[in-house]
Amino acid sequence: MHRLEAGQEGLGGLPMTEDTYTVVLYARVSTDDKGQTNETQIRDMREFCKRNNFVIADNGTAIYQDEQTARNDKRPGFREMKGRISEGDIDFVVARNQDRISREPVDYQNFVDYARSFRVRLRYVDNGAKPETTDGVILDSVQAGLAKADNMKRSSTTKAGMETARLKGIHCGRPIMFCWSDEVMQNSARIQTEGENRTVIQSVDTILDFARQGMSVSRTAVTIGVSRMTLRRALRSKGIEAQFEDLRAKNRTEGMLHKRDGETADNALKREVEG
Repeated sequence: MHRLEAGQEGLGGLPMTEDTYTVVLYARVSTDDKGQTNETQIRDMREFCKRNNFVIADNGTAIYQDEQTARNDKRPGFREMKGRISEGDIDFVVARNQDRISREPVDYQNFVDYARSFRVRLRYVDNGAKPETTDGVILDSVQAGLAKADNMKRSSTTKAGMETARLKGIHCGRPIMFCWSDEVMQNSARIQTEGENRTVIQSVDTILDFARQGMSVSRTAVTIGVSRMTLRRALRSKGIEAQFEDLRAKNRTEGMLHKRDGETADNALKREVEG
């Protein structure tokens, strides 16, 4: 519990007693929640704070939010909130319910332990769970289990949908970054022709011409606009990686010999003129 300074006002402009708690809010909508925002959650949490004599830290701005899955804790808003908790002046984290924090039981418990290490407790708008109590631990376990089961159900549904799409010839994964010109038809569902990450299409002859100029895989990749590993994988898939390297080595050697012969002739002419 953190006291407010004399004359400081809380939510709604009402004077607060010393029994006022400083909190941060966390809201999250999933990538699966199409079209939804965190607005409703934040409004409900503000009302919850008013009823419970909670003051949102940093003059009401300590509200952290994400719009992505809770299957891991690599979320920018979530990480920022953890950093704010570590400053040591927060009493509670307020969220709509447990699965807003995480849908993975282990990750959820890790966060509870992290918050506890800074003497911070969790409160939820949708239920009265108090993780620091015996009943709260039980309710948390039930909620975490339900969230985990829902994750598994969603994953199963997604995989089934992708398989149906695949059977219909629809590609559901990422577009490929590189395609050989003679394989365009068979990869048509994976080719992206517009945007910054559009697919690079090249013929075998063109790529081998770069090798004949003595260019390395790295330099060739930069020239055509893909990563070295992308081009390397493409060469392997086509079975011409060794041919590329042989051509490159041969022409690089011949180029060096021609350069050396030219330099020798220039030096001989120079000696003749000077003599």
